[in-house]
Amino acid sequence: MPTPAGTISPQGLRRLQLLGVTFLFATLTVWLYQLDRVLRTDAAPQGIVSFELARTAEKSAAILDSWSPQAREAAMLVQGLDYLYLVVYPVWLSLLGTSLAERLGGAWQRIGLWVSTAVILCAPFDAIENHALIVQVMRGPSEELASRAWFCAAVKFAFFFAAVAYIAAASVVAL
Repeated sequence: MPTPAGTISPQGLRRLQLLGVTFLFATLTVWLYQLDRVLRTDAAPQGIVSFELARTAEKSAAILDSWSPQAREAAMLVQGLDYLYLVVYPVWLSLLGTSLAERLGGAWQRIGLWVSTAVILCAPFDAIENHALIVQVMRGPSEELASRAWFCAAVKFAFFFAAVAYIAAASVVAL
């Protein structure tokens, strides 16, 4: 007996997957942005991203000192939600990249499939980074944790921006 998914073409199923993940991505992005607004201070002009990229205990301490108790609670909520987000955004970027790669073919397809696979590596680096940030919010700044968060964030952003660059370029070519 065929399943409901079995009655949909592979392209139709991919569109439904992309639509569902796009909804989750957009919802979580807006929610995280709203929470992050209270984290933007002179010491953390980019909110949680400033904390991710602090790199040293001294910079982490300055950021944490600039946050009120309510802002620290918001930072913890942001990190908790980011554990869901770190599954959603790599899958979203991967689905977009794969869809464009299949549509374009040739070298664009080869590059797109590599990028769409590599972007999934954002998730473990983001998870390790989140843990390092949570521990610093709870226990105070640490040179080791600040450095670990920075390294993981840097790798995550490299994969993320490589995927975004591919998607942007492939979207222009696909027009």
